[in-house]
Amino acid sequence: MKHTKNHNQMKLDIQTIGVEMNDYLDRKIQNMIKKLKKILPDVNWMDVYLKTNEASVNTRTVVLRFGIPGADIVASDSGDRWKTLL
Repeated sequence: MKHTKNHNQMKLDIQTIGVEMNDYLDRKIQNMIKKLKKILPDVNWMDVYLKTNEASVNTRTVVLRFGIPGADIVASDSGDRWKTLL
């Protein structure tokens, strides 16, 4: 499912596969953005991909793509808890 929001004049797209978007995940993403904006103030947009895979050892995957002037930055991580991944 795809969710599009504006966060402090920044376009935010959240795409989920096998994940139910809830208030907890929304708060974690908002907190992550606040911290990242201190480091990367020129971010114009951000794509967040959340995926679960029950067949894998690391059942949850997060992929972030940052739209900044120049080449985009992509970061990803897998694990078993959303709290530590975000």
